[in-house]
Amino acid sequence: MLLAIETATRPGTVALVDDRGAEEREIPPDGLAATVAALVPELEALEGFALSIGPGSFTGLRIGLSFLKGLAIVIDRPVVPISTLALVADAMRGPERLVLLDARAGEVYAALYGAPGLEPGLHRLDAVVERLGGRALVAGGDGLSALREVPIAWTLDRDARASAAALGRLALPRLRAGEGVPVDPLEPAYHQVAAVDRARASVGDPRGRG
Repeated sequence: MLLAIETATRPGTVALVDDRGAEEREIPPDGLAATVAALVPELEALEGFALSIGPGSFTGLRIGLSFLKGLAIVIDRPVVPISTLALVADAMRGPERLVLLDARAGEVYAALYGAPGLEPGLHRLDAVVERLGGRALVAGGDGLSALREVPIAWTLDRDARASAAALGRLALPRLRAGEGVPVDPLEPAYHQVAAVDRARASVGDPRGRG
């Protein structure tokens, strides 16, 4: 049995996952600790943790990882970190799946699964459309809302999202296969610097990229 935490996207969710299935709950504002306490009455029963490691919300990623590191002080268990992009892709069906997560200001965290053609990371949305607009693929993720015009070749999956239940199902066999890692050294996969860091960097670099 493991505890899965997904706070990289909104709304955040937590789930308790075992061989019988998953019990998932949405996290209310400022309610992660209380939600976990209600979901997991016996922490010692946990085999480990799963964490949606990013990319995604800076604040959400910090909250999830900080909470998990605090919990690890009480109960020392391994964690299986899984890409948030991979989580969304797992919820989609199709030979080629394009995941788009909104990074604001015309940018998306994007990855193409099932075929080459796009390196996972931070991209300009218009550049992704220019590169992949002619390919017959399934596109999903909250970045779809930023599309001004949907390429005719794309099939949109607006229901595809990251969830703690899916995270736990993917992570449980990996945990039992010994693929868990220590919690303490983990860092979120931001794929870009925070806005405040960009502003500071822009003093020395007019592009704001450091």
